[in-house]
Parts: sequence; structure tokens; C-alpha cells
Amino acid sequence: EGLPRGGRLIVDAGAAELFVEGVGEAAGLAPEARAAMELATPVAELASRTVHAYFTGVLARSLGSRLVDVPGGEGGFRVIAAAV
Repeated sequence: EGLPRGGRLIVDAGAAELFVEGVGEAAGLAPEARAAMELATPVAELASRTVHAYFTGVLARSLGSRLVDVPGGEGGFRVIAAAV
């Protein structure tokens, strides 16, 4: 969903923080996916294009983190797992 025209997905579980970065043409998270990932979308309003982001947010929460979409580089996005 975040890489509609392909690209690279980088996952880094370094000592400081976990992050996922997507780089590619038209890369980015749709506002609906971002809201679902941050668990701001009510379950009744989830759709096939947002449910995966919601469950990813639920998984992060169960591990004691929350997912935050932060500005990525040009042509990309970055999601970090921040401590709750």
C-alpha cells in the first residue's frame, strides 16, 4: 500500500528504535492507513485497505510500543516504534 509503484522496504531493529522505511516513486502512507496504524480509526470503520495497518498497530501496542509515521526522505516514508 505504501509503495504503489514498487521500491525498497527497509526494516532496522537497531538498539535505539525499530523503524520501517519505504523508498520509491509515490511512496507514502495514505491518511486513512496512518490513522488506522495509530489506532485512531474505530474498528467498524476499517476497510480492506486499512485493516492491515490497524492490526500492525495492535501488534505494536501488545509489544509495548506505538507506531508513529514520521517524515521520511524525499520519495519515502518512515514509521518508527516508540515506547508507550
